[in-house]
Amino acid sequence: MESFLTLDYELYTDIQQLTEDKEKLTRQNEKLTHEKEHLLERLLHEEENVSRLKIEVTTLQTKMKNMVEENTQEDEDEEDEEAEEAAEEAGGGPSNRNGISGGPSTRNGIKENQCRFCSKVLSDITGRIKHENLHLATYECRVCGLVVNRGSELRRHMLSIIKSRRSRLRCTGTSPRQV
Repeated sequence: MESFLTLDYELYTDIQQLTEDKEKLTRQNEKLTHEKEHLLERLLHEEENVSRLKIEVTTLQTKMKNMVEENTQEDEDEEDEEAEEAAEEAGGGPSNRNGISGGPSTRNGIKENQCRFCSKVLSDITGRIKHENLHLATYECRVCGLVVNRGSELRRHMLSIIKSRRSRLRCTGTSPRQV
């Protein structure tokens, strides 16, 4: 009888120890989950900073390219004016019936506010630059590899990951990895 009591006491002690261990592991798991959510939020903010910098770099590159094109166009215009002046001095007439050598809206067969990637024509240069940034900028989810063209789309995606506690660092991004 005494050996049964000893065994019962040992089992009781073991059960208590296991229960305490389980509670300790549960607390650690909650702490890690909270830390994971905090890190994902920090990652989101860093992604936004990188995205903003990419857009700024792309915008500056586009502005530089436009400046080079404008300078090239000015040089071509000066050469055209000199050629027309020389033709008029030699007795020739202007380039067409209206005396206009070509409209400023096209350059080498490409319209001034036409997207370089998809040929869409936009109303002004600012709209064209913003539109072209959609082709150039890519934002990639570091968790699942989903690639989107807008920072706002990545932000919404990352927030859905953070809010979903069931995700366990997985998400439902269906887009194949692109870069």
